[in-house]
Amino acid sequence: MLPIGTLGRNKYRPYVTFFLIVINLIIFGYQMVLQLQGQAVHLNFLYANALDMCKVGAEPIGMTMRNGLFTMFLHGSITHVGFNMMFLWIFGPHVEMYMGHRAYLAFYLAAGYIASFAQVFIGGVICSPAFVNGETLLIGASGAIAGVMGAFLLLNPNARVRMLMLFNIPFIRALRNVMIPYQVTYVSAGWFLAFWVINDFVMALVDKDGNVAHWAHIGGFVGGAAILFVITMFKGLPPVNPFPELDD
Repeated sequence: MLPIGTLGRNKYRPYVTFFLIVINLIIFGYQMVLQLQGQAVHLNFLYANALDMCKVGAEPIGMTMRNGLFTMFLHGSITHVGFNMMFLWIFGPHVEMYMGHRAYLAFYLAAGYIASFAQVFIGGVICSPAFVNGETLLIGASGAIAGVMGAFLLLNPNARVRMLMLFNIPFIRALRNVMIPYQVTYVSAGWFLAFWVINDFVMALVDKDGNVAHWAHIGGFVGGAAILFVITMFKGLPPVNPFPELDD
C-alpha cells in the first residue's frame, strides 16, 4: 500500500512545506549534476557536507550542527527523494497549519536533528577504516519527515489516509519487481502511522546490515510526537472535521 493523500481538502497554504520540497529537489538536482562528473566528485561533496556518524564527538560541535543541517536536504537516489517528498506533502501541511509557518520550520529542523543523533547514538555504527563510498554518512530528510508524521498522529489520529493498493507480478521474471496500482482505499491515520513506526522498529532490530537509518526514523517520529505533545499543553488541538468527505 502506498499513501497518496488524506481525505478532505486543506485550504491552508503550506508555504514552508512547499519551500522544503523545492529546496530538497533543487539540491538533489545539483547532486545529479555532480554524479555526472563522476562518483568521486559526488562523494567528496557528501563527505564535505553530510553528517558523518563517525565524526560526531570528534569534530567541533559547530561543524557537526552544520553538517546535521545539510544532511536533511541530501538524498541518495530519485526513489529516496521522491518518496520522502511525497510523505512530506501528504502530512506536512496539516502540521504546518496547526503550528504556523515559523514554528513549523523550527519543529521540522529540530525533528531532523533528533533523528540524526538517534541514529548515531542508538544505531550502533561501528567505525572502521574499511568503510568506503560513504557508508558512515547519514543523508536524507526521512528523519525530519518522520517527526512530521509523529506530530500528525497526535493531531489527526482519526484522519483517513488515501492509499493506493499495489499488485506485483512475481510469476513473470521480467515484471517481478513491477508494482501495478489497482485500487484506492482509505485507512485510519492512526493505524497506518502506528504500523509504519512499528515496522521500522522491527526492521531496526533485524536489518542491522542494511543501509536504511531505521533508528533515525524512529527517533524523528518519537521526537516529533513529543514536541507536539508539549505544544498542546499551551495550545489546544484543532477541531475535528466530522465530514471530511464533503470537502473532497
